[in-house]
Amino acid sequence: MNTKRPEIGFTLIELMVALTILVILLAALYSGFDAAQRAWEEESTTQKAESALRLAMDELGSELRSAVADKILLDARPAPYFFGGRDSLRFLTADPAPILGELVPGIVEVTWKVDLDDATEERGLIVERALPQPMQPPEERIFERVEIAPFVVRLGLRYFFYPPVPEDDAEAEEGAWTDTWSPEEDDPMLQPNRLPEGVEVTLSYFDPARGDTITLPPQYAKIRAKSSLVRSKRPPAGATFEALGEFR
Repeated sequence: MNTKRPEIGFTLIELMVALTILVILLAALYSGFDAAQRAWEEESTTQKAESALRLAMDELGSELRSAVADKILLDARPAPYFFGGRDSLRFLTADPAPILGELVPGIVEVTWKVDLDDATEERGLIVERALPQPMQPPEERIFERVEIAPFVVRLGLRYFFYPPVPEDDAEAEEGAWTDTWSPEEDDPMLQPNRLPEGVEVTLSYFDPARGDTITLPPQYAKIRAKSSLVRSKRPPAGATFEALGEFR
């Protein structure tokens, strides 16, 4: 007597159900992996931007603290080599800086500003370093341009000083702020013929992870080699710029 064995296998409906479940699981796994990958890339970009900002603030602060009070002749009048605008700054510093990959001893001219990158068409904080113009012909000038902090969209600057003729006792004690500092200013009542006491720096940068522009707390760098006034040995009254502010 022949006994017919039952057939072992899957029906078409069972295969379709299994494939459907497998596709759903793969789609869920891919979605989770893709989200994790995007989050990691955004976090990595944010960390790189923050590191660049910290490096920029450290370098700018170091160069400002080592600013040199050398003077140039403007209309036969000696004036400090310090050109401070609202969004750019050019001065001489004794802080060692690389020029074309080499450390050049002595005084270096530095320019800090926000500029547009021709390749990426994105704004960023750059520093230009060169031997001072009075010491080198333009055609022989050693020059270096470095983008130090990408995504920076604004560099805000203010200059702190003690007026030679203060308006009142409060200004004499606490000092004053100005938006620009130019050697072309020859009115000592508006601006003394020397370097400022210090510079307040405010950076704004675009955070690609958030899709928004973030303005960091202002930082204050005191210029050391410039004044013999006892009162200039402290930061402005009420200033809290010693520690670098949080980026988040």
